[in-house]
Amino acid sequence: MAKIIGFAFSFVLPLLIVRYLLQDEVGHYREAFQVITNAVIILPLGFSMSAYYFLARETERRGAAIFNILVFNFIAGGLACLALCLYPQLNRQYLPQRRTDEPRPKDRHRDLDLDIFDVS
Repeated sequence: MAKIIGFAFSFVLPLLIVRYLLQDEVGHYREAFQVITNAVIILPLGFSMSAYYFLARETERRGAAIFNILVFNFIAGGLACLALCLYPQLNRQYLPQRRTDEPRPKDRHRDLDLDIFDVS
């Protein structure tokens, strides 16, 4: 059931994003998604893959191996979060911000003009 729901989201979400965001906002969304995806892949440094090697061999120390993997992932994620909290300009150099003094252009293809994605 979870795979069906995941497939439905992966099918419907891009359609909604393209439908309700302007062209440049879709580009910003895709750029942000790419940065997040790369961080999710790079930050763990493949440490979780070590579970395939150690869990099969070390049956009596399985809990310790799982705990070490979880601790490492929490520390790596916490350091990334801390870096973004202490240096928010790291995020701004990859994700351009829309100026708030500019009026939002209207798209002629929108039927509903809901600003559900506008946080300003």
